[in-house]
Amino acid sequence: MTNSSNSSSKVRMVVPCYNEAERWPAEYWAELTADPSVEWVFVDDGSVDATRSILDGIATQSNCSVITHSKNKGKGEAVRTGLNHVLADGAEDLIVGFVDCDGSFTVYDVQRFIRLATDGVLRDKFDAVWSARVPLSGREISRSTTRSIAGRIIRRVLRFAYPALPFDTQVGFKLFFADPELAACLQEPFSTRWFFDVEMLIRWSRHAGSTMRVWEEPLMSCLDVPRGAINVRQYRRIIGELFTVVRTAKHK
Repeated sequence: MTNSSNSSSKVRMVVPCYNEAERWPAEYWAELTADPSVEWVFVDDGSVDATRSILDGIATQSNCSVITHSKNKGKGEAVRTGLNHVLADGAEDLIVGFVDCDGSFTVYDVQRFIRLATDGVLRDKFDAVWSARVPLSGREISRSTTRSIAGRIIRRVLRFAYPALPFDTQVGFKLFFADPELAACLQEPFSTRWFFDVEMLIRWSRHAGSTMRVWEEPLMSCLDVPRGAINVRQYRRIIGELFTVVRTAKHK
């Protein structure tokens, strides 16, 4: 692990990365990491390309660090590793979160959400601030038809098991107000790769005895960055993991 981070930061963001070398948005990350008040922890989830070299370059900045998985464990475990790392010192009034590394979310939105979480208005009433891809008038929300339809189907299935499900659980940009319940949700490895966000909600209910209070804020813009088509094997895994989450919710 490369660690040159600023442990006094009150906002600490985790960035899961896997084989990102060919699509790395260098200017995007140069702009985001320029703010010294936010700590960035990049988790290289067993990449086999030049991703680690790129991240080592970023880690020369005082507010950036890199954690490495020796093998690929999936996005959920990369996020869990990073969140456990940034929560380890037990700092007070800490805000933590994660965001996809591919530039899907504009610099403007990332900075806007961080300001929203830090201004103090939401902290007493909510446990987390989640972004939501809502195609409202004036927004630029780009998402393939296939993924959009799949998302709606998955949402309906999950709501049978977890009625308080937020609108957009699969979006890769979320912030949390750090507290013991959040730490408890992260102690054990996730059972799924695709639905770890929902697993967090279920675990929260188990530990806190109440649902996680999520403030969902619509994004101004979200790009549909190409990630390659989902193959038959992945679809089977998604369906299997979906039923795993449903069973877990019913037995929480």
